Amino acid sequence: MILGGSDVEMSDLQSFAALFDLRFNPPQMVLVGPDPGFTSSQGEGEGDIQGVASVVPNATIIFVYGKNLLTVTQYAVDQNIAPVFTASSPQVTGVGGAAFNEGAGHYWSASNSPTGESVLSYIPEMAWNDSLSQGELEAAGGGASVLYPKPIWQTGLGVPNDGARDVPDVSMAASAVHDAHVGYYQGAPNYYDGGTSVASPLFAEPIPRGARAAAGAGAR
Repeated sequence: MILGGSDVEMSDLQSFAALFDLRFNPPQMVLVGPDPGFTSSQGEGEGDIQGVASVVPNATIIFVYGKNLLTVTQYAVDQNIAPVFTASSPQVTGVGGAAFNEGAGHYWSASNSPTGESVLSYIPEMAWNDSLSQGELEAAGGGASVLYPKPIWQTGLGVPNDGARDVPDVSMAASAVHDAHVGYYQGAPNYYDGGTSVASPLFAEPIPRGARAAAGAGAR
């Protein structure tokens, strides 16, 4: 399930699927309240849907949207639409952003394999921070919860000894300027897609049935 504050353009989703030779399964659209029409959140919603489709082609994606995201979220919770949600609770996994840090190493092949892969091995990572290049705050974020105490399983190297539930739990590639994700927006390829809005759906979809994952820890 994906939450949104705008309509999405089906032709963008179809073009994305065609670009990467994916099976296209139109998302199930669930409107909560008045139709918001196309707003500045259009790219966010389409990017989330494309991110999921790229990992799990032909997946059943439920897109819950409306003018008021708080109302949309409350509706999704009340109706128990899907098990992928909010990162603050210790019952879910919060996803943050990282960036690849190749340095002088050789981690990419010159061409894709027959199944589309181009990565040769694990790539070192660093915190995601595109703020300087983008001219606005676009970076990894996180912190300690004011509501939940530290879960007994949240221990290990680098975990703050603060007695509070910390987020995020994991991170995935989120940079829009360094090894960016490719999307489709307003009828054309978008080669500069990023943020935890990409990282979260990529992490959330390929999970075992019954497991829980959360969207969005970090600033964008």
